[in-house]
Amino acid sequence: MMLAKARDVMTRQFPVLHPQMTMMEAMKLFKAAGSKEGSKISGMVVLDDEGQLVGILSMYDILPQLRPAKNPQWESMDDQEVDAFLDAISDRIKTTQIQSIMSRDVITITPDTHVAKILDIMIRRHIRRLPVVEGREVVGMVTLTTVFDHLGDRLLTH
Repeated sequence: MMLAKARDVMTRQFPVLHPQMTMMEAMKLFKAAGSKEGSKISGMVVLDDEGQLVGILSMYDILPQLRPAKNPQWESMDDQEVDAFLDAISDRIKTTQIQSIMSRDVITITPDTHVAKILDIMIRRHIRRLPVVEGREVVGMVTLTTVFDHLGDRLLTH
């Protein structure tokens, strides 16, 4: 049996964001998608109005926006200071569009990319998810968990 390709392990249903969405809207979708999937979602593709891939947004893009710039040491802040800080950034989260913080240089794979190549890309580039693109359309998503599960199943039944 040959090693699988992206088309064999990709998820065909995946949550999508749009560039004009705010950070607040994206955060709500992250939580909703995680509840729906039964596991945490740590990144989503960003598609324009024509359905073309324009970026990817991960928790790592959002989280730096949520930490204090002047006092990066949360442990020195008391609960009132944390609450005041969160209130202060609330407006920014409600108005900042994700197109200003998303990663635009997205590494993609095709449905014919072998799982071994996918694993290599993910490990070398420290990537947890790869959009699967056919032509100009995103047709699926391969995650690190998907690759781990596939290879683990193969090894455990070998």
